[in-house]
Amino acid sequence: RPGAFRAFVKEPVSSFTNRRPPVGDVLGARARGLGARVLEIEDDLQGIRIIEAFLRSLRPRVDESMTLTARIAGRIAEERAITRVDQIVSEFGIPLRSLQRTFSEYVGVSPKWIIQRYRLMEAAERMAEGAVASFADLALHLGYADQAHFIRDFKQFVGKTPAQYARSPVQR
Repeated sequence: RPGAFRAFVKEPVSSFTNRRPPVGDVLGARARGLGARVLEIEDDLQGIRIIEAFLRSLRPRVDESMTLTARIAGRIAEERAITRVDQIVSEFGIPLRSLQRTFSEYVGVSPKWIIQRYRLMEAAERMAEGAVASFADLALHLGYADQAHFIRDFKQFVGKTPAQYARSPVQR
């Protein structure tokens, strides 16, 4: 869940954004052989139980900010009409700067980044379903001021322009 990883680490989750530190550096020396141990096990459920037991042994504590962050991220995911951070600020009654700090601390990215990712996933889903008549209309629906910004963000996220994505055989 968004925000939950913060309970396992001593630093803000944003310190891991765009990095791939070894698990032992993040979760301590006891975690160093965990991945190899789990990969040796053929039973996936047993591997999951080992990871869960390890994580529980770290004694994570849930706090109010973690719960709120998960609620906000869930709301962004379920409510496709949310296209701007100020909608979250208004709905949850949180000052913008506090919201940004909390997301940096608990999620590692900004609320704007989360909103954008969910809306871009929505765009890809709609294209895969063949439910897009116009990219300009889709961009507007997703909260973009213009089609060019939507195309740029979509290409950065998916690796193809919306037109290339819509034409790709995987989407038909």
